[in-house]
Amino acid sequence: MRIHPKEPFFCYASPQTGEWEIAQGKPYVSQYHFILADGKPDKAILNRLWQDYDQPVSVLLHKAN
Repeated sequence: MRIHPKEPFFCYASPQTGEWEIAQGKPYVSQYHFILADGKPDKAILNRLWQDYDQPVSVLLHKAN
């Protein structure tokens, strides 16, 4: 993520993480997770939200006999 030093916005700049390409015939997929809040950030809540995003709960359904 690039945060503009003088303007109130940021942008995602994938090339900053290394070389990459958009190859013909192959889909390019980006996924983003935004958290909006009013007030000071709460570290515990942000860490929990990250863990929920990074390691989502999985549910297995079992057919009853």
